[in-house]
Amino acid sequence: MEEIERCARSSPHFNFLLLLGDRYGYRPLTDALPPAEYEKLLAALTPQPAAARLMREWYALDPNALPPTVALRKLDDATRAAFWREALPVLGPALRAAARALHASRALSAASATLSNLPVTEQEMLQGLFTSPASARESACFSRSIHGWTPTGSASHRFQDVSRQGDGSLLLDGEAAAMRTSLRKRVKAFICKENYWAHDVHWQADGGGISSDHLPSSSRRSSLF
Repeated sequence: MEEIERCARSSPHFNFLLLLGDRYGYRPLTDALPPAEYEKLLAALTPQPAAARLMREWYALDPNALPPTVALRKLDDATRAAFWREALPVLGPALRAAARALHASRALSAASATLSNLPVTEQEMLQGLFTSPASARESACFSRSIHGWTPTGSASHRFQDVSRQGDGSLLLDGEAAAMRTSLRKRVKAFICKENYWAHDVHWQADGGGISSDHLPSSSRRSSLF
């Protein structure tokens, strides 16, 4: 975030280049919660026993924090694989849904309601792109859309937000896909038309990646900056 501010100061006429693909991005779980809001979220997860169990397993009261805080467990070599494989795919969507519902009923603060919802990339965009009307002229976007993607290729997980199922198969993250589509529309509506370039690419039949015929035109356009 500090680097974005530095770029805006040192290059006021052009300072933000966005490469927008088909992955919405990793949405980290919130690191810490006030105890009262943790209890509200945990209660909201009661109809989902697996998510509630993971909430109790991965969050714990930090005895050294002031004010008191319920914090996400630190990952180490012994827990990292289980977190990514078992906890995050279940707890992430469940917490986001619970937070939205509690906020709608005014039982949860707006700050906590957005937990785990925005990937780091979009947080950077909020600071670097949507800060002022002038940003629409001082920024550029290359937007790439993949047609014909399938979850069966060896490289499929690199190009879409997916979760790995128990049998090893990949499942498209529909929530992330919808939010990515909404974000792309926001960017296209905000940024100057002459600074927004859309590229359609096709998924290779062997599942190994995408076509590369868009690269020469992307290179020529980037040279303008």
